[in-house]
Amino acid sequence: MTSHAIRPVTEADAELLFTWRNDPETLRWSRQQQPVSWDDHLRWLRATCRDDQRVYRVVLEGETPVASVRYDRLDDAGHRVEISVLVAAESRGRGIGSIALRRGEQDLRCAWPDVGRIVAVVNRDNVASRHLFERDGYRLQREDQAWLTLAKTIDLIPPGHGGSGPTGGVDSG
Repeated sequence: MTSHAIRPVTEADAELLFTWRNDPETLRWSRQQQPVSWDDHLRWLRATCRDDQRVYRVVLEGETPVASVRYDRLDDAGHRVEISVLVAAESRGRGIGSIALRRGEQDLRCAWPDVGRIVAVVNRDNVASRHLFERDGYRLQREDQAWLTLAKTIDLIPPGHGGSGPTGGVDSG
């Protein structure tokens, strides 16, 4: 069985993340459906790597990056976050999205133990993405013409029982 790990995104990941972000299938389902320029991407990534209101990780299969998962705080108290998952084109259809959700949530709980709700916004026509989140316990909260909002409640970690940073561990899922 192949092992999967997770690590923080760095600026060294810029080219990889740029390719994933501008992939035609990614753009098809994104809120921002226009490709981003290299300069805009670099500016965004540099700011994101320094942003303490974001947890941004790369999922590895062995040593190979196969996905990214990002959490953005949604409220001042920080108890709600929005998740964004990107799976590399060559890794789609192999369960990597589920692994990214599982590993990302483990890492999120270590980084921000006070988070109690994760929100996903999905293009209503992206059936695969909707099913991915629903299989992981997310439930439909809101619908509009183009987007579905799904949410998952997670147990808060009591003070003193977690929150020391990224897990970085290996998962054989």
